Amino acid sequence: MAPTNPEVPTVKKSAIEALHNRCVNRFAEHFRTEIEIAPRPELRSRWQRRDLQGEVAFFLWPKRSAVRWGLRPVAGTRCPVVPAKERSDAWGPEYFTWVGWREVWIRELRDEFKLHDATFTFYAGRNQIEPIGNQLFRAEWPQSTGASGKSAHPHWHVDWPLENLADEVSGIHFGMAGWNCNPDWQEGEHVSGNWRRDLGGDIRELEIWAVRTLEYSLDQIAACYDPQIV
Repeated sequence: MAPTNPEVPTVKKSAIEALHNRCVNRFAEHFRTEIEIAPRPELRSRWQRRDLQGEVAFFLWPKRSAVRWGLRPVAGTRCPVVPAKERSDAWGPEYFTWVGWREVWIRELRDEFKLHDATFTFYAGRNQIEPIGNQLFRAEWPQSTGASGKSAHPHWHVDWPLENLADEVSGIHFGMAGWNCNPDWQEGEHVSGNWRRDLGGDIRELEIWAVRTLEYSLDQIAACYDPQIV
């Protein structure tokens, strides 16, 4: 089955930096601290000189406050997280929604990069030094060149165990906008083919998806999530 866009278009370093500036400006109203989108500190001065076909990962960071971390239980890793302003009045004063963002690009040529995937991870928990382990869900947009053959993209992804604490739903990808994703999907192909969209020729598509996904997720968590705070 052919993906929606067999070749994810490439963009230049300047376009990625402009994207990050716009996203920071539009994300900023939702966070309790100043933010930036950047690689890990040791890679910031030379990210554009990664080896060809090498990955360049960007994260959401607090700009002028201590870094807090969220645990990613399935991957066994952690990511920097930032506290959101949107919250429920029922939560305690130090209990927040925390947001992690990871965006991975592949260096194709000297100044040509293509998107591999972009991911929000949402947590709920207290402001603490220890990593926050209460991961609620993820919103991910992998591209066809790096996605599973049977997953929708973009998609929501939940890692919660079920009621018996043994069964999990972590393998299920809950697709977004499946009714209009892939106009070339044909009957008889795997059903996920009608739930796939790649980044097109305009990098602003990623910005639009990220801003709207962030706003919707924070609104839903604040309105609907009722943690058992102890």
